[in-house]
Amino acid sequence: MVNLAFGFMYYLIIVLTIFIASRADLMYDNISYVASLPHYRIMVVAYTFICSLFFAFKMYQIYKKFHYIYKFCIPLIIIAAFSMAIGSLFTYGASPLYSNIHVYTSIISCIIFLFLLCIYMYFLSIDYVNIYLKCHHYFYFSINILLVLIVVMGRINGIIEIVYICIVSLTLAYMDKQLC
Repeated sequence: MVNLAFGFMYYLIIVLTIFIASRADLMYDNISYVASLPHYRIMVVAYTFICSLFFAFKMYQIYKKFHYIYKFCIPLIIIAAFSMAIGSLFTYGASPLYSNIHVYTSIISCIIFLFLLCIYMYFLSIDYVNIYLKCHHYFYFSINILLVLIVVMGRINGIIEIVYICIVSLTLAYMDKQLC
């Protein structure tokens, strides 16, 4: 029952991301803009805290399977989760300091979570080759799509945030299903 609830969470996070990001123009605005709207502020902060806690918990569970890198990755997971949560507390545009804190913590958390997934893929290729062969094409292709979108659009917008959440959620869901 618990695994079913956690399995549902991956898809709920994607749906919530689409819902929240679509409260503004997906091409020009992002979730940070939606967070600056008074009637969505609490929802965005709660959503971000849920995402950070859930992603951290699931990465922690999955990384426990790799005992030899477990201790190295735990601090990175904690930094990513705290960084994501802190980023949601500071509104973009409130003041230059708050904007900088928001931007840097948000970017750091996204990069660390993707870095952890890349490390994870590497160790899958060593320990669980059959699982790696099934999922690495999707993961690396998705990362390439994300990078192309960032370069082409020249900014982080709602579409890029949705793609990022889909990459992290679907990759973790697949790994969770295969390993846990």
